[in-house]
Amino acid sequence: MTSLDGHDALLPGGEPEPRALDDIAGAGALAVLRRGLAASPELRAGLSLSVLMTLTVAGGKLVVPLVIQVVLDRGLVGGTVRLGLVVGAAGGALGLVVATILFSQIVYLRLVAVAESVLMGLRLRTFAHLHRLSLAEHTAAKTGVLTARVTSDVEALAKFAQWGAISWIVNSVQIVGVIVVMAVYSWQLTVVTVLVHLPLLPLLRDMQRRQLRAYDLLRTRVSDTLGVLAEMVHGIEVVRAYGQREAARRRLHGVIDDQYRQQMRAARYFSLVLPSTDIFGVAAWGREADVLSTGQLLEDLLPHLDVVSPMLYPSHFSSGFHRIDDPTAYPYFFVYQGCRRLKLMAEENGVAVRPWIQAFPHGVTQFSRLFVTEQMLGAQEGGAAGWMLWNPTNRYDVGLDAMERFANGTAGSGVRRMPPAP
Repeated sequence: MTSLDGHDALLPGGEPEPRALDDIAGAGALAVLRRGLAASPELRAGLSLSVLMTLTVAGGKLVVPLVIQVVLDRGLVGGTVRLGLVVGAAGGALGLVVATILFSQIVYLRLVAVAESVLMGLRLRTFAHLHRLSLAEHTAAKTGVLTARVTSDVEALAKFAQWGAISWIVNSVQIVGVIVVMAVYSWQLTVVTVLVHLPLLPLLRDMQRRQLRAYDLLRTRVSDTLGVLAEMVHGIEVVRAYGQREAARRRLHGVIDDQYRQQMRAARYFSLVLPSTDIFGVAAWGREADVLSTGQLLEDLLPHLDVVSPMLYPSHFSSGFHRIDDPTAYPYFFVYQGCRRLKLMAEENGVAVRPWIQAFPHGVTQFSRLFVTEQMLGAQEGGAAGWMLWNPTNRYDVGLDAMERFANGTAGSGVRRMPPAP
């Protein structure tokens, strides 16, 4: 069956001229953008204004760091503060921040409204296209292929209209803007930076093509799953009559497994860009209830990572966890156990464990330097490849004091508090 794209969707009269997506591997980013605009006239409505407002948002994000640089270069001279310049620059920066936030919200609301129109328009044209197909096309095609055209394909284009387009424009403008600003301050540094990043372009291009092929195949797997599922629903009486329940079940599980495996293959391309992730601390224990509540199945997650960072905050473990009434009384134990348990699974996939440890007093009866130091030692002896401090208010006085004493070996005694044996 031929696939639906912008070329055939925009022909309301007469027979459509379908165009297959056999050239998907060679499609570039601009080609994809042109196809999206062709398939959705609604995207072009008010496009110029949306682009202009998006450029304003990107410009606002670039100007604020420049204002800070001006204050540092000209507002603080020879140990004196040019108060008028500092206040003026700060006021201007504040105005830019407020304007940027306002424009961001307006652009987002505009794109949400556009996405709704795109969704409706695409589905109407897609249904019209499917109805114009001959009976032979419908007989030869799998039901899931037709269903996917009006579900996952349309949803993907709607998401692009809602947030993909704005991200594309903002990021592109920021990259160009940063290069221009760098050239103004130091053309030598700009040349070096561009030369260092040039080798990444062919690599990113190749990864984009591979990713596109992987997701196109995933799209096919989704169609297969929907097709088999539709056949099972419509043919349930036949399946029962001929005693084919087990065969039908195996077939359905088979296409679901194929879709899952392809989805994992496609996800690997994102893991190349984001090779580390944070997980809930309880995930390290692997209890079924925690897996169901957090949705973090480490067996599937770890193969795609270089580093995993469990958030092993003692105050975030519930009372009674591991038969301990007050987990904050044993910070060493929870960090040590979490790192040790997670390391056993991570090593099989060549993944390093680098936990977040608690440097804030929430839920802690006696928050002190010792509380933080115990976690540092627990991470070290649990086999972690370092650790990271976290304080949501950015107050790291206690954490820095603990780091200093941990580094020079003066952390003190009694830093390995263990709970009594159950």
